[in-house]
Amino acid sequence: MAPQTTSSEVLTRDRFKVYTMESTQDRHRLMFGTRGPDYASDADALDNFKRRAHQLRTTPIKICLGDMSKHFEQVCGNLTGELPSRGQAITERLDDIQNYIDLLRGLLYVSR
Repeated sequence: MAPQTTSSEVLTRDRFKVYTMESTQDRHRLMFGTRGPDYASDADALDNFKRRAHQLRTTPIKICLGDMSKHFEQVCGNLTGELPSRGQAITERLDDIQNYIDLLRGLLYVSR
């Protein structure tokens, strides 16, 4: 079921700033700590995308976009009620999307 909000719910700018900063710190702690090494080496944080791009004869950016799109599709489906939630909370999927945005920025940075 899609989350519902009411017009009486307010998120002040200061509260939003604190929430965003805390959630970003938590997400980065996981990405750079426990989860990151599962996907790439310390020598190249983008190696996962580069290896798969080479195997599939495409670009690392397209691999990253493809990975991100599956999470985006699931979030959209959950929020519209078209797809059931499959174990992973929407907020976790949003964290994954944000991680892919960070990784995409890294890919763009090294491709300059």
